[in-house]
Amino acid sequence: MDNQNDIERVCGLWKVTRADGTAYLRGKDDEENKYLVFPTKEKKSENSPGYQLCKVRANVPQVTTEDYKKNNTKQGVAKQYDDDIGF
Repeated sequence: MDNQNDIERVCGLWKVTRADGTAYLRGKDDEENKYLVFPTKEKKSENSPGYQLCKVRANVPQVTTEDYKKNNTKQGVAKQYDDDIGF
């Protein structure tokens, strides 16, 4: 970054504290994408990042726990690929 013109504002962030006391940052941009910043729980080395930035894209169907379990069993994964086989 040579100057401030290289920096683009994405969104503001708010600090959220969970019931268990852990804190993270949360924000939303103009396109309704959500951003979450979590502290790294266990750094593997001194060079590991201290925080993780996650983006939740707008207008993408959210997977429920039940959907995840159904589609990530051996049978569910196999069924998913069987539909694509042309023979």
